[in-house]
Amino acid sequence: MWAKTRTILRFLGVIAGVLVILAALLLGAFRMFAASLPGYKQDLQAWVADTLDLDVEYEGIDLRLGLAGPELAFFDAELSRVRSDQPFVVASRASVVIDPFELFIDRRLVPTRLVFDGVQITLERLTDGTFAIRGAPPAEDSSAQSAFELPEEVSVQIRDSEVLYIDDVLEQQWQFSNVRADVEQEFRAFSITVSAEPPEQFADRITVTADGFTRATTAISGDWRAYVALRNARVAGLAALWPDAQVDSGSGDISFWLQSDDGEIVSALADVALDDVSVPWLGEQYTYDRIEFIGEIAHDASEWSAIFSDVVIESPLGAWPRGSTTSLAWHSSGNAFELLSQYVRLDDLLPLAAAFPPPAFRDRILELSPGGTLSDVVVNWPGNRGDEFEISARFDDLSIRQWNGFDELGGFSGEIRADTDGGALEIESSDIDLRYSQFLAADVALSGLSGLVQWLSLIHI
Repeated sequence: MWAKTRTILRFLGVIAGVLVILAALLLGAFRMFAASLPGYKQDLQAWVADTLDLDVEYEGIDLRLGLAGPELAFFDAELSRVRSDQPFVVASRASVVIDPFELFIDRRLVPTRLVFDGVQITLERLTDGTFAIRGAPPAEDSSAQSAFELPEEVSVQIRDSEVLYIDDVLEQQWQFSNVRADVEQEFRAFSITVSAEPPEQFADRITVTADGFTRATTAISGDWRAYVALRNARVAGLAALWPDAQVDSGSGDISFWLQSDDGEIVSALADVALDDVSVPWLGEQYTYDRIEFIGEIAHDASEWSAIFSDVVIESPLGAWPRGSTTSLAWHSSGNAFELLSQYVRLDDLLPLAAAFPPPAFRDRILELSPGGTLSDVVVNWPGNRGDEFEISARFDDLSIRQWNGFDELGGFSGEIRADTDGGALEIESSDIDLRYSQFLAADVALSGLSGLVQWLSLIHI
């Protein structure tokens, strides 16, 4: 029994030794071939041109074995389209990973991955909304200006790189550093993950992931999903991208999700948590200690909907009840809408509303200056789809200026309930101010006002 075991072990040892010798011979041959690569520069350039439709110029070359297969590395490389002397990608290191099965079985060099380190590249958004790598000539089979197209089976990785982004629409440009990206594609299906350090005025870091199916190589079209996260975002820098926005300070984390259907964004969700947001208001600074909410917007052919949940606002007037929710839905087919809101303090929304809209709307907001608090709001308005409606709300210290001839109405508190059959308005107010210069010679101030008004719709009796 022991003799048979020793025979088997001796046989396995011989096989192992043979395999070691073969591996050493292959490794030696591999190293000899790698050492001779500089003499094959023209052949390698021809292979890259034929395989990737790219011309490559480089200062050094290396071949090594990696876990994913043989890796051909070019140092101080410049990439350009075939028969073009204008490089559009400059990298300290560019490597091509070769499919090991195709290499050893079919003896073909088939690339599976491109890896770029230390890339310097300029990405541009053109006035027609398409994207291009500056310096890359347009594809011969496309009328759109575009970046180069890679074979669908080839994935791309970018590490420790610099990207200059030029936006011809906004007429601005920004430098992104420490860029990392992974791109995979297959028959118009794609998956992208990108992270970078944006300009300091925007955020500490930005991360973007997207996947889906696109119908064009450069324009944003097709069905896709995207996630964007900004770590320690600077609100003032981001607001500067919005024409006429007025935000002085604020920072925090912002993330949002987008979903596209045939190139049109049909839903968006944002998760916002900001501290120390300051906006100009009536000649002073209005500072929010905390603004936090989850907002979701969706639409289809006939309806828009918006939901703001888990709302937290801490302002100079105090904190809102934590976790309040407001939702709005509008039906374009009949101009109908529904509004539900647990709590809204208009005095806190006014500075924010005036900070972002166009100047004309901002001026109208300042003119009306609605104030006070609304709670337990329910509005169902049928538009032209019917005559059944429902309205109910609690209001406290409600005020408005320059409305229907009134110079100012302020201090109203109470509750309203109304529907198709009738309703009731209950007033329980103190310190009411009334200015109506067209009919009243002096302002009216009431220390208290209470009453109940009820009505009944005879049409539905």
